[in-house]
Amino acid sequence: MTLRCTGVTAFTISDVPFGQLAKNQPFDLVIATSRYGAPFTEVADKLARYLKKSHKILVAFGAPTQGLNEILAHENLKLNEVAHFTVNTIPNQGTETVRTEEALYASLAMLNTLIGE
Repeated sequence: MTLRCTGVTAFTISDVPFGQLAKNQPFDLVIATSRYGAPFTEVADKLARYLKKSHKILVAFGAPTQGLNEILAHENLKLNEVAHFTVNTIPNQGTETVRTEEALYASLAMLNTLIGE
């Protein structure tokens, strides 16, 4: 897996487990997306305050076959140990899983509404 991060500086991370990436990289804010997370509307105000203070943000998405909880279980970690927020940006989704590209668009659109405030 390759993750491309851009911002003031750009870097590529290859084959780094999610837990290690989230805990050992210099992120001010780690946001995990999950159908088990707090509804976006319940954490929006607090999340907006954190977003405005943060410069390096990691937004994490699960895979089609495993959510972030299952991915972290391979590292003997829990989501609340690596993420500042676990957010459900697609409440009442009506399906067991949402395609990653759909989750990406939905989540970034929701986060964008907070940055513009």
